[in-house]
Amino acid sequence: MIAYVPAAQGASASETVRGVLAILQGGEGDAAARGWVGACTRSALCIPACPEAVDPMLLLRLAKFTAQENGTLPQRDARDAMSRAKAFARLGFSETEQKDWL
Repeated sequence: MIAYVPAAQGASASETVRGVLAILQGGEGDAAARGWVGACTRSALCIPACPEAVDPMLLLRLAKFTAQENGTLPQRDARDAMSRAKAFARLGFSETEQKDWL
């Protein structure tokens, strides 16, 4: 999704929010909105930074789901996500924890 980030640079916050709302309503939004939706990493750093005291992370997550469902953004291929999560978990789990949890 990083390919969408450059389109988000330089856009005004109000225009971007309008674009994200358009995506939530089933539209395509503008390039900046798709950029933010595609680049959201769920770090939650946007929540305290938002001057409107809303939860931008939730807004972006919902918009990303909507955009993937309507084809505005490509679907996420998560077929091998669990195997990668298990590989990383093994680094911190004891042998007993691995037997119990993985």
